[in-house]
Amino acid sequence: MYTLFSPEDAQRWRQHLAQVTHQEGDLPHMALEFAVHRPDGEIRWIEHHCQPVVDDDGTYLGRRGVNRDITERKLAQARLEQIFRLYATRTQVNQCINRIDDEGTLLHRTASIVVEQGGLDACAISLRHRGDAQLKKPVVHGLTEEQARELPLQETWEILRGNPWECLNDRPLLCKDCESPDTPEAWREWAGANGIRTCVHFVLFRGDELLGLASFMGRDKDLFTEDVLHSLRGIVEDTSHALHQMERERKRRSIETAAQEREAKTLAFTQAIIDSLRSSICVLDHEGTIIAVNRAWDDFSRHHQGAQDPVGQGVNYFSLCSAVQGESADEARRVATGIRQVLRGQMPHFEDEYRIAGTAFMVLATPLDGGPTSGRQLVISHKDISERKQTEEDLRRAKEEAERASRAKSEFLSNMSHELRTPMNAVLGFAQLLETDPTLDEIQADSVGEILKGGRHLLDLINEVLDLASVEAGRVELSIESIPLRELVRECLMLLTPLADARQIRIDPGHDEDCVVLADRIRLKQVMINLLSNAIKYNRDGGDVRLDIRSDFEGWLRISVTDTGKGISPDKLDQLFQPFSRLEGCMEGVEGTGIGLAISRRLMEVMGGEIGVDSQPGEGSTFWLRLPQGVQESVEVSRMEPSSQPAPMGDATQTHTVLHIDDNPANLRLVAQILTRRPHLRLLSAPDPGLGLELATAHAPDLILLDINMPELDGYQVLKRLRASPDTTRIPVMALTAFATERDVERGISAGFDEYLTKPLDVEHFLSVLDALLQKAQKEDGPLSRDQASQTTGVTGR
Repeated sequence: MYTLFSPEDAQRWRQHLAQVTHQEGDLPHMALEFAVHRPDGEIRWIEHHCQPVVDDDGTYLGRRGVNRDITERKLAQARLEQIFRLYATRTQVNQCINRIDDEGTLLHRTASIVVEQGGLDACAISLRHRGDAQLKKPVVHGLTEEQARELPLQETWEILRGNPWECLNDRPLLCKDCESPDTPEAWREWAGANGIRTCVHFVLFRGDELLGLASFMGRDKDLFTEDVLHSLRGIVEDTSHALHQMERERKRRSIETAAQEREAKTLAFTQAIIDSLRSSICVLDHEGTIIAVNRAWDDFSRHHQGAQDPVGQGVNYFSLCSAVQGESADEARRVATGIRQVLRGQMPHFEDEYRIAGTAFMVLATPLDGGPTSGRQLVISHKDISERKQTEEDLRRAKEEAERASRAKSEFLSNMSHELRTPMNAVLGFAQLLETDPTLDEIQADSVGEILKGGRHLLDLINEVLDLASVEAGRVELSIESIPLRELVRECLMLLTPLADARQIRIDPGHDEDCVVLADRIRLKQVMINLLSNAIKYNRDGGDVRLDIRSDFEGWLRISVTDTGKGISPDKLDQLFQPFSRLEGCMEGVEGTGIGLAISRRLMEVMGGEIGVDSQPGEGSTFWLRLPQGVQESVEVSRMEPSSQPAPMGDATQTHTVLHIDDNPANLRLVAQILTRRPHLRLLSAPDPGLGLELATAHAPDLILLDINMPELDGYQVLKRLRASPDTTRIPVMALTAFATERDVERGISAGFDEYLTKPLDVEHFLSVLDALLQKAQKEDGPLSRDQASQTTGVTGR
């Protein structure tokens, strides 16, 4: 039996038997525990209990003993002790994590705690080089230096890296028996040489990134139970998280250090920039004391204050201003007052110019945001602007000289425009009409051809000069003649009646008298339509417009247009004839540019007339014109007979409406004369784009002829508005323009013009293209008809 006990337990059993023999009944109940080693090597724990046995008389008969197998209980106790030990181990590791912020120190303390507190025989932890698959030198506890040097950690690391997901999914590399063939060969050889029976390897990780390897070793092959593995896994996870946090903190500190270095460099660079500025700069505190200056300020103060005067840091800026004497004293006080207002927050900034000893300076005071101290601070900049002021003066003189030369040139070009362009347009236009006259004989036809040939060559030379002259010189082309007002008024009312009907406004044309005035017909019509359209636009719905023509005083006629609108306050009447003036309270919902009346006044002045207004708020306004009377005379209007060639339209009896928008009266007259060859066409003429848009909406023409170079709105802008309106989007539009380069034509077609013709017009080609567009529109939209008689008209807007 003694062979089953360990030597210590065998000695204890002999002592127990000796006590029982000598003391017999005097020995009380006893309990002993022994470890029994079975032949198969298994250890079983036995609990022995014995007590004396006596008879009824108290005579000692012997002892009764009971032996019980308590192996399971002992194993449970050992496991519980191990759990408490491992919990304490993890607790100590976490305490180290909270206290230690150095990576190497943490690994050393973790390894020693696991071995000394956790009951393991050895521990090795090694981290991966950043950006490399190789491991660093491991932190080892429980092994000699020689044993640690021979550890096959890199081989084990390669095995774990080959199956990272198993490692990350709580499956460590466990070698329960290091002598087993399943154990990696390198590790099996090292373990056998150093008495290690079992080991387990975990990876340190952050997310799915492998950080390193932690190896735990023992000489008891049953060391790594599930409880031990669970505790070691928690320690590895805690250590991995701590290493990750240390890495983040290291990066944060690195970023902070780099930021501080950049900030220091930036401050030094900024100061260098400030010192390199030519402007003299100083910073004032809330009391006006100088707290910082740049290098230029030092130079400025020495030059203007004298080397003996302290004008650097610590000196009050306002005291310096007060000390200025002589002619500059008032300017210095003005500068000080402005800076004080900025310092008190009464002004956002201050900027002014002043002179000292004949030198001009610009001073600028702005608040300093984000300064290092509390309280309002200012940055004051003084800059020498003497050279700039001299340059400005030189530029002003040069500009005046250039403007004088430009005015002289414009006047010359304006005269050229009046004397050359208008006759050439007439010569070329009407010569083309003569060219198609079948009554001309061969000599006459040749003469007309020579006129066209020479005229076109000359026009190519002067065309751009003439167009520019009309604009720059501000000259207006006029043809003053006796104008019968009855016909003119009828044309104007025909154009504007649709606009009035849309708002149920009644128009009273007044007495139908044969009054005649001296004026330019196109320009007078422009002014009349301006006044009538204003009376409609600024009237109330269902209101009235009254036209009155009467003698004013000897040799003069007065034409007045009265509306029933809101009226205009007397103190605002003078503003009406100012360019771009639109009175508040009278313009709600009414479109306009505000230059119509200004143009009307200029036209009336150049025609030798007057324009004015009388208005009563709440009752309406009366705009009046005064012009010289003309002479009534009989005039036979010679009309060219239509060409004997039939128009290529499908039905020449059908009436079509053509709208011509062009600011040049000569162009309007020429197109009107050309279209006399198409008696079935009704022509509307608009000398400005605003009116053209109104007529397009009111009359829905079958074709629009559109100039491009016009004031207020150019042809492209007019085309865009036509295409945007559902009332006019399908109307064909033909460009008639002097922009004749290949790029101009491409731009026009791309913009959406149905046809693009350049001036001077080829009459036959123009009529051919016009007929084709009308025929195309007729096929697409069906038969069209117009009841109004064919007529040529002109109009403008306010």
